[in-house]
Amino acid sequence: MLSIGKILGLAIILFVVWQVFKFLETQKKIRESQSSGRGSDDAGAASVDMVECPDCGKWYQAANQSEHKCENSA
Repeated sequence: MLSIGKILGLAIILFVVWQVFKFLETQKKIRESQSSGRGSDDAGAASVDMVECPDCGKWYQAANQSEHKCENSA
């Protein structure tokens, strides 16, 4: 027959198994993200600084500021 002690023991065992699987899944995600190249200095992952034009509101690359032609300017 089930007693309070047996039910409590089963709950503890299930909790521990659940935590182990949760830990293993987290480790798997970490390994996958490291092997896929996240966090490395890839050329495709480089960020680009963007600036908003105060006149027309369009965004352009900060490096190409001299090439930006505003539509609202005469």
